[in-house]
Amino acid sequence: MAGFQRSPQGGYQPIATSSNQASYYTIRPEVDNGHSYPTGDYFVLALFVTCCCCLPIGLTAMVHSSKVRFQEATGDVDGAKKSAYKAKKLSVLGLLIGFVLLTFLAAVITFFTLEAKK
Repeated sequence: MAGFQRSPQGGYQPIATSSNQASYYTIRPEVDNGHSYPTGDYFVLALFVTCCCCLPIGLTAMVHSSKVRFQEATGDVDGAKKSAYKAKKLSVLGLLIGFVLLTFLAAVITFFTLEAKK
């Protein structure tokens, strides 16, 4: 079984072993005194907003959400946090707009249904 050692650039590198077994590992950026904290990317929320609430805002949120994973993989933790914040903000905005439009549509349908019965 392969072990890992800390690299000077941050993250962990595999230690070479004499066995022929394949080793699977993930290298994550090191931040905050050596502790790695993955940033939430809000992809599921952005996907829900895209499908159910507001397509243009949801697509924009999905773009920012996908940037989070790329920026984390390249070590740009600050950029990943900014993109995650934008994805969250856009997703919540899309939810609010979708809720307002759905409420308005329900009120209009109710109004015209009651008017048609008179």
